[in-house]
Amino acid sequence: MGVAYDEVFYDAHEGDDDEPVSPTAADGAPLAADALAAPPPFAAGAAPAASRSIWKMLVQSRAETVLPRHRPAMPSIEALRASPHRPVLVTADPGVTGPRYCGGPFDPAAALPINGKAFDVDSDMFKGRLVIHINGLATTDPAVFAGKKRTIHIAAQGKFKRRVRVGALCTGQEYHAPMGKGLEWLSEQLMRGTAKMFSRTTLVNAHGSEPYFLNPVMAACQLVNVSEEGREPEIFAATEDCRRGSVGVCALLTPALRDASGQPLPAERRRRWCDDPAHLEGLYFGTDHVYTFHVWQHLIDFSSYKAHISGFMNVDLTYILLSQPVGVMVKDVDRGDYAYSLLAWHERLLYPEAFAEAERAAARERLARGVSRLFGGFKGLMRTGSGGGGGGGVGVGGGAQ
Repeated sequence: MGVAYDEVFYDAHEGDDDEPVSPTAADGAPLAADALAAPPPFAAGAAPAASRSIWKMLVQSRAETVLPRHRPAMPSIEALRASPHRPVLVTADPGVTGPRYCGGPFDPAAALPINGKAFDVDSDMFKGRLVIHINGLATTDPAVFAGKKRTIHIAAQGKFKRRVRVGALCTGQEYHAPMGKGLEWLSEQLMRGTAKMFSRTTLVNAHGSEPYFLNPVMAACQLVNVSEEGREPEIFAATEDCRRGSVGVCALLTPALRDASGQPLPAERRRRWCDDPAHLEGLYFGTDHVYTFHVWQHLIDFSSYKAHISGFMNVDLTYILLSQPVGVMVKDVDRGDYAYSLLAWHERLLYPEAFAEAERAAARERLARGVSRLFGGFKGLMRTGSGGGGGGGVGVGGGAQ
C-alpha cells in the first residue's frame, strides 16, 4: 500500500473491553478536552474568523448524497422501517464483488443476518461463517453483551484458500471520498482514536482521496483460535489458542505464542506481541487449519450512529461520514482483496429528517401512554379511597397485606 505503520502514542490493550482512548496530537501529546470543538487555524485569508468553528462546515449525510459505489446497497426507508433490526440494516459492500454471502449469488441489496445465527461467506481468500451482534437493537441478545461495554461483536470462523501474510491481513474502515477541506484534522483524530482501540500499530490516512484506518487482525482481535479441521470449536465456544499448526504450513506456530509450559498465551499478550510489525515478518496464515477470530469494540455505537470519544464527547457520525456507511471488513493489503466487506447502514445516515420526526412521534406516544397510566392509577386510588367499608383512607379496608 506504500504506507508505513504509525507509531504508538498510548497503550491500546487494557482489559476485556478497552476503555475509550484519548485523541492525541501528531507529537503524541494529549489533546485538550475542547480540541475537537474547533479546527486548526485557517491559512490567512482562507475563511473569515466567524466561520472557524468546525461544526459550521459539516453537512449531515442523506440518501441523496450517497456515493454511486454504495447506491446499489442503499436501503429504502421502507426497508429500514420493516427491518426487525431497525434503525440498522447490514448489506454486502457493492464495491467489493468477490465475496458471496449466505450461500447465494452476490446481491448487494439483500439484508444480511445480524443478532442471530452465523451466515456463510465465500471469497477468493477465505471460506467460512460470520456472526455479527449489535447492541441496542430490538433483536439484541442480552446474553452476548451482559456485563460488557462493547457495542458490536463480530466472530468469523473458516479456512484460508491461499497463504496470507499475517502482517497484511487487516481490519478497519475505508472511505471512498476525500474529507471536506478543514475536516481532515477532525477525521484524523477520530480515526486514530478508533483504530488505536485495537492496536498500537495502525495505518491511518485522513488526507488522501480515499481515507482509511487499518489494523493488523492479529493485533486487533480479542480472541484468535487455530484448530485442526474437524476439531474446531463452536464459533462462540472458541478459546484463545494459536499453538496448533505445522511449521511451513501454519507459521503461527512460534514459541512467542505459547508460554514456558506450552500453554497458549493469553489474548492480551498475543495482541501485544503481534503489535510489533517485526514479529510478524515471515509469518503466514496457512490453508490447512480452521481459524476463529473475534473482535469487538465500544467506541462506535451502531444503534445510534454516534462515536463516544474518551467518555467526554459524543460525535454524530452522520455529520462526519459524508453519507458513507460504516464498514465491517477484513482485507489482505498486499493483494487488495477481501475475506469479506459489509456495510452497516443507519436510518439517520440516509433519512435524518424522517427519522427525527418518527422519534418525535414515538416520544409523543410514550408521553401520552404515560399520562394515561398516571391518570388511570390516580382514578384507581380515588376509587379505593372512597370505598372500602367506611375506613376513609387510601388502602384502609382494601386489605393491603
